[in-house]
Amino acid sequence: MRMKAFRSQPNTHEICIAPSGRAKCRKCKGMVAKGSVRIATTAFVRPGRATMFVRHACCVDGSFARAVLAVYGSAARVKAASGVSETEASRVRAAIEREAAMP
Repeated sequence: MRMKAFRSQPNTHEICIAPSGRAKCRKCKGMVAKGSVRIATTAFVRPGRATMFVRHACCVDGSFARAVLAVYGSAARVKAASGVSETEASRVRAAIEREAAMP
């Protein structure tokens, strides 16, 4: 019997508000406080399975920013969840653009 190969999907990213204080930042390993702005990355690991990684909004580095832009092409296309003010979303998007431009 032949098995179908899993076609990996690109990761998705979303600017959102932390619903609890239990998640750890993927970059600094600190706890993401409840109600703070974060970037949630959903990685599709196999058929029917996905996992979520989070980062503080201030923990954007160059490699992460380039990975986000590889998926969306522009930081302006990164989705912001309801509850995130447009000011906060634009601040995070600007950080993504700024860090991606760094060598």
